Amino acid sequence: MASRPSATGKRKDLSASEKVQVIEYKKENPSAGVRSIAKKFDCSKSQIQSILAKKDEILEHYGANKNAHCKRARLSQLKNVDEATYEWYQKARSKNIPVTGPMLQEKAKRANEELGDATFKASNGWLDRFKKRYNITSKVISGEAGGVSEETVASWKERLPSILSGYSPENVLNMDETGQFYRALPNRSLAEVSKQCTGGKKSKERVTCAFFVNAAGGSEEPIVIGKSKSPRCFKAIKDRSQLPCSYFSQAKSWMDFNILDEVLSKLNRKLARKQRNVILFLDNAPCHPPDMKGKYDHIKIVFFPANCTSRLQPLDLGIIQAFKLKYMKLMLTHVVSKIDDCNSATEVCKSVDLLQAIRWIAQAWESVSESTIKKCFAKAGILSADESLVAFPADHREFDPFEDLDSGELVQVNSLLSDTSSVSESDTPSAVEALEATSTLPTCKELSANWEEEFFSTLSASTSQNSEEDDSDDDIVKITAQPKEVKIKSMKEAMSMLEDVTEYLTDENLTDMANNLSRVLSKVQSTWLAQRLNAATQTKVTDFFK
Repeated sequence: MASRPSATGKRKDLSASEKVQVIEYKKENPSAGVRSIAKKFDCSKSQIQSILAKKDEILEHYGANKNAHCKRARLSQLKNVDEATYEWYQKARSKNIPVTGPMLQEKAKRANEELGDATFKASNGWLDRFKKRYNITSKVISGEAGGVSEETVASWKERLPSILSGYSPENVLNMDETGQFYRALPNRSLAEVSKQCTGGKKSKERVTCAFFVNAAGGSEEPIVIGKSKSPRCFKAIKDRSQLPCSYFSQAKSWMDFNILDEVLSKLNRKLARKQRNVILFLDNAPCHPPDMKGKYDHIKIVFFPANCTSRLQPLDLGIIQAFKLKYMKLMLTHVVSKIDDCNSATEVCKSVDLLQAIRWIAQAWESVSESTIKKCFAKAGILSADESLVAFPADHREFDPFEDLDSGELVQVNSLLSDTSSVSESDTPSAVEALEATSTLPTCKELSANWEEEFFSTLSASTSQNSEEDDSDDDIVKITAQPKEVKIKSMKEAMSMLEDVTEYLTDENLTDMANNLSRVLSKVQSTWLAQRLNAATQTKVTDFFK
């Protein structure tokens, strides 16, 4: 039976943003049928079926397509030129350089020449289409002062009450990135490695983590950026939305504007559904171009004064430190639990893959306390002593980022560092020293003074190589070259082992842990039953056609 037409009697084609809303609605309402979704979005059932069948492709294209109102993706015949010109535009804006239409035309012509074609004219018609495709509008451009002083910090805190006016604490957000060596044993040489980590083997053992927090002490799901688009350890993961972190890939494991735009666009849609408006504080990293201001209807973006985030950004005032310490504890506990079965702690670390790291990142982030987040917002001058938003300039307040840790947690990490160290006790770093060693890890590409010439000189080479360098973990360690053997061969065997572990934990008087594992066992049993019933249904259908 044909789908019912829309109220106007004409076929309704959903725009790119509406298609993404369909995908997100289905994710949030898994039991919703095609008919009900089609009715909600006033379109045909066949269109909904097509959207859900191509959801990965639609989301990928939406992340790259800056015009959310586009209904059908029409690829430019000059796709490479457009992409190169837009990349140049992003770099220029990250340096706070004003960009005009004629500048875009000039750079497009040069990009085309570097790509081997001197016939491109970069007409006014091309410029109009380019600006529409990437949603580039004329805006007033203002830059921040280069120098930073106590006077700058004081002036910022004086302005904060008026900046925050009209917002509640849960709608005041801060986002920042941090680099993480996800399986490197902390040592004193790690600081120098961090400074030099722009390529090579060490860079392949790192990820960039991005975090959102709000002044009410809440947080969003962590974002993890790795090098590989399809890590081998993800092979069994059929639906990446089930991962405890949002995973993205980038050739250097860095945050870039494309990833950030996708993240903020998704957040903007989420806020729209909840009819919320937030203010988001960002630093002046190159991957945070000034043009983002005004781009998202429900997110007001405000940049901190340049070069003073160590004094003003909540995430830099202890939240990220607390996360890194908790991640270090999880990794080192894992190493100590397995060290007797291996030749060294380093060998254990080499067996850690990206999937395990992502799970630890999620666990570590979940355990950062609400109290720690609020205290860091207070230290930044955003919250007052009674945890309300400041109504007048706040005094600077000192805060130890580790004071909210569980009793003895810092001592435990120091002990674990000693247990896993292969060097003398005097050369073993403390937990605080180990954290400082990774504080300089790059999280996005810094532009040099000669950035424009470097960009055009490498343009043709970058397009020929593309970024399909290595979508596996081969470049990381030889020990994981062979996939790990799965010792459990069936769901029944898995259930039996979970029952044994639950009984053991109960006998050891670890009741809470046994209760949590019992819940996991129940979920496994439910999945096993569903699979069995599904298999029985398929068998009956097959028998019918025999």
